[in-house]
Amino acid sequence: MNDIQFNSPYASLIEQFLRIRAASYCEKTIITYQRVLKDFDSYLETNGSCSISKDTIDGWIQTLHGADNTVSHAVGTIRQFTEFLVQSGTHAYIPDVPKVRDSYMPHIFT
Repeated sequence: MNDIQFNSPYASLIEQFLRIRAASYCEKTIITYQRVLKDFDSYLETNGSCSISKDTIDGWIQTLHGADNTVSHAVGTIRQFTEFLVQSGTHAYIPDVPKVRDSYMPHIFT
Protein backbone atom coordinates (compact mmCIF):
# COMPACT_ATOMS: atom_id res chain seq x y z
CA MET A 1 0.00 0.00 0.00
CA ASN A 2 1.02 3.59 -0.49
CA ASP A 3 2.53 5.52 2.38
CA ILE A 4 -0.50 7.69 3.08
CA GLN A 5 -0.55 9.22 6.55
CA PHE A 6 -3.91 9.26 8.31
CA ASN A 7 -4.17 11.69 11.25
CA SER A 8 -7.72 11.65 12.61
CA PRO A 9 -8.75 9.76 15.76
CA TYR A 10 -9.78 6.94 13.38
CA ALA A 11 -6.35 6.62 11.71
CA SER A 12 -5.50 3.18 13.07
CA LEU A 13 -8.95 1.83 12.21
CA ILE A 14 -8.69 3.21 8.67
CA GLU A 15 -5.32 1.51 8.25
CA GLN A 16 -6.72 -1.75 9.61
CA PHE A 17 -9.72 -1.52 7.25
CA LEU A 18 -7.41 -0.95 4.27
CA ARG A 19 -5.18 -3.90 5.22
CA ILE A 20 -8.22 -6.18 5.34
CA ARG A 21 -9.51 -4.90 2.01
CA ALA A 22 -6.06 -5.18 0.38
CA ALA A 23 -6.16 -8.93 0.98
CA SER A 24 -9.08 -9.36 -1.42
CA TYR A 25 -9.32 -6.28 -3.66
CA CYS A 26 -7.18 -5.25 -6.61
CA GLU A 27 -4.57 -2.51 -6.23
CA LYS A 28 -6.58 0.05 -8.23
CA THR A 29 -9.56 -0.36 -5.91
CA ILE A 30 -7.35 0.01 -2.83
CA ILE A 31 -5.82 3.20 -4.26
CA THR A 32 -9.33 4.59 -4.75
CA TYR A 33 -10.28 3.59 -1.19
CA GLN A 34 -7.13 5.27 0.14
CA ARG A 35 -7.94 8.50 -1.70
CA VAL A 36 -11.53 8.62 -0.41
CA LEU A 37 -10.54 7.64 3.14
CA LYS A 38 -7.71 10.22 3.18
CA ASP A 39 -10.21 12.90 2.19
CA PHE A 40 -12.60 11.72 4.92
CA ASP A 41 -9.75 11.51 7.45
CA SER A 42 -8.69 15.08 6.62
CA TYR A 43 -12.28 16.25 7.04
CA LEU A 44 -12.48 14.58 10.47
CA GLU A 45 -9.17 16.10 11.53
CA THR A 46 -9.95 19.60 10.23
CA ASN A 47 -13.35 19.67 11.93
CA GLY A 48 -12.13 18.11 15.17
CA SER A 49 -14.62 15.27 14.84
CA CYS A 50 -14.23 12.61 17.51
CA SER A 51 -17.27 10.64 16.39
CA ILE A 52 -18.81 9.69 13.08
CA SER A 53 -22.35 10.98 13.40
CA LYS A 54 -24.99 11.73 10.79
CA ASP A 55 -24.01 15.42 10.93
CA THR A 56 -20.35 14.53 10.36
CA ILE A 57 -21.15 12.34 7.36
CA ASP A 58 -23.59 14.88 5.89
CA GLY A 59 -21.00 17.66 6.30
CA TRP A 60 -18.36 15.59 4.51
CA ILE A 61 -20.77 14.72 1.69
CA GLN A 62 -21.38 18.45 1.16
CA THR A 63 -17.65 18.88 0.42
CA LEU A 64 -17.70 16.31 -2.41
CA HIS A 65 -17.60 17.51 -5.98
CA GLY A 66 -17.94 15.66 -9.24
CA ALA A 67 -20.44 13.54 -11.09
CA ASP A 68 -23.26 11.85 -9.19
CA ASN A 69 -21.62 8.49 -9.78
CA THR A 70 -18.33 9.71 -8.26
CA VAL A 71 -20.10 10.99 -5.15
CA SER A 72 -22.06 7.75 -4.86
CA HIS A 73 -18.88 5.66 -5.00
CA ALA A 74 -17.19 7.85 -2.36
CA VAL A 75 -20.18 7.54 -0.03
CA GLY A 76 -20.20 3.79 -0.70
CA THR A 77 -16.58 3.56 0.44
CA ILE A 78 -17.37 5.43 3.65
CA ARG A 79 -20.43 3.22 4.16
CA GLN A 80 -18.21 0.14 4.00
CA PHE A 81 -15.77 1.73 6.44
CA THR A 82 -18.52 2.65 8.92
CA GLU A 83 -20.00 -0.86 8.65
CA PHE A 84 -16.53 -2.16 9.53
CA LEU A 85 -16.44 0.19 12.53
CA VAL A 86 -19.83 -0.99 13.79
CA GLN A 87 -18.84 -4.64 13.35
CA SER A 88 -15.65 -3.86 15.33
CA GLY A 89 -17.72 -2.44 18.19
CA THR A 90 -17.20 1.26 17.44
CA HIS A 91 -20.30 3.44 17.27
CA ALA A 92 -20.67 5.12 13.86
CA TYR A 93 -23.46 6.34 11.62
CA ILE A 94 -23.82 4.22 8.46
CA PRO A 95 -24.87 6.48 5.58
CA ASP A 96 -27.21 5.54 2.79
CA VAL A 97 -25.60 5.58 -0.64
CA PRO A 98 -27.31 8.14 -2.90
CA LYS A 99 -29.23 6.71 -5.82
CA VAL A 100 -27.68 7.49 -9.18
CA ARG A 101 -29.86 7.99 -12.19
CA ASP A 102 -28.38 6.85 -15.44
CA SER A 103 -28.47 9.80 -17.83
CA TYR A 104 -27.72 7.63 -20.87
CA MET A 105 -30.44 7.91 -23.49
CA PRO A 106 -30.24 5.17 -26.11
CA HIS A 107 -31.04 6.08 -29.68
CA ILE A 108 -31.61 4.07 -32.81
CA PHE A 109 -29.28 4.41 -35.75
CA THR A 110 -31.09 4.05 -39.07
